[in-house]
Amino acid sequence: MQYFLDPKNDFAFKHIFGNKKHKKVLIGFLETVLKSQISPPHSGVNFLKDDPRSRDSF
Repeated sequence: MQYFLDPKNDFAFKHIFGNKKHKKVLIGFLETVLKSQISPPHSGVNFLKDDPRSRDSF
């Protein structure tokens, strides 16, 4: 059985696009979303360390 993450969920979004293993997926996503504002192709992104102070408390 396969399970899929819903990218509209904050945890899933960070797992999909905030992981260095998924760098190509993030670049493709950014090029698609920002296609009128950037000139592709872009080959690099910098991942910033997650700051626990920026998280919303539940």
